[in-house]
Amino acid sequence: MCFFTGNTTVKNISIDRIDFSNVDYKLSRDFIDEKLVKSVNENGVMEPPVLFESEKSCIIAAGHNRLHVLKEIGKKNTNAYIIREIDHNSYIKYAVLKNYRGEIGPVGKMRFVRLLKDFFQVDQKNIILKLKQLQIPADIFYEKYPWDKAGILTESLRIYIDSKDVSFKNIKDILKLPEEAISLLSDWAGYGMRLNIFRGIVDMILEIIKRDKKISALNHIDAESFRDRRQKEELIFREVFNIRYPEYSVIKAKADSILKKLNAPGFNIHFPEYFESDEIGINLKINKREGVESFQKKLKKADMELIKDLFDLL
Repeated sequence: MCFFTGNTTVKNISIDRIDFSNVDYKLSRDFIDEKLVKSVNENGVMEPPVLFESEKSCIIAAGHNRLHVLKEIGKKNTNAYIIREIDHNSYIKYAVLKNYRGEIGPVGKMRFVRLLKDFFQVDQKNIILKLKQLQIPADIFYEKYPWDKAGILTESLRIYIDSKDVSFKNIKDILKLPEEAISLLSDWAGYGMRLNIFRGIVDMILEIIKRDKKISALNHIDAESFRDRRQKEELIFREVFNIRYPEYSVIKAKADSILKKLNAPGFNIHFPEYFESDEIGINLKINKREGVESFQKKLKKADMELIKDLFDLL
């Protein structure tokens, strides 16, 4: 089914003629799973892509992921709908279908708004109605800044934003950052960082810039020495946290020194790493052979003054 009305024909197109770098009309997330690859490999493209054709190349209007699969599996040609133009009503219906299927992410929604405003020049009233239908905040339409900077998002960051369904509030914060900071975020997002960690890092970078007017202190952060994704994100968060809260490293050193004195075999204290709680946890281990007396001995050995010092740091 082709949503784009008008002078539409079906034509067999060489994959080499398609301009994959042009994503002006792309709404879907970058999501290519084994199921899609298997389907295309075994059955071909069941829903032909939609292309604009010129003498030299073809620009993709719809079907970006399907075409990428065809290219990856080595197909040379594909049938496609060829169109000369898109009317905004057809494109809106296409976007609504994509949204219903869960295929359009935040990046695609931002592109959709830009196309309605700048390419189709749809009037304000109709745009606002469509934004509500697609759960897009109205300030994307009303505010020029920072949404007009969306084009500087790197491919890695766009993929991350779509895959994690990053909120428009968080995207707005990202777009307030200088390009140097956005480049760093792009590298870090490539590690598959958890969203809550990512959000925390963005918030802290904004605060660092507000305080220091620069981000040069972040440039030394290097997580490449770790293989594990979780270790990478924890190191990055900890380093950014230390820069945002320089007094933290001093207090953390004091806490670590106290914990080193207190912790012993069978007696361990859990202290909140970022002082985010007013509680500490005490883990006391005894076995049946040791008996209750061992429990009492271990508890008596604990230096209550040092435990009090830990509470004073919270």
